Amino acid sequence: MDFQKLLVCVIEDNKPVNKLISTVLSKSGFECVQFFTGREALEWLKDNKPSAVLIDILLPDIHGTQLLELIRAIPYYVKIPIIAVTGLSGNLTKESLLNAGFDYFISKPINIYTFPGEIVKIVKSEKKQ
Repeated sequence: MDFQKLLVCVIEDNKPVNKLISTVLSKSGFECVQFFTGREALEWLKDNKPSAVLIDILLPDIHGTQLLELIRAIPYYVKIPIIAVTGLSGNLTKESLLNAGFDYFISKPINIYTFPGEIVKIVKSEKKQ
């Protein structure tokens, strides 16, 4: 698959996890922009247009669901996939995050072998809609 043109915004406060996610995606041909706080990412997102946004839920400055609401308020992001990538687990957590407006839920730890394919599948399916 052609991942070359897919720009992904990674918002994850844990530096090793942020690096892992970005490295795994970059080695598969994605272009990644990394942020460690939600507010920093939000400023960048106002002027840039990635193919997908990955958000950790427990960020130091803003909760992931609050960040999601702020991002969705930007017209471009109404149809862009925003994916919760979190260590929080359980069906209730997944259901509550999807009900909050996330398009998809991926639990950590990520599977480094399948993760890039999951992201491209999500992006490609969103573009068809």
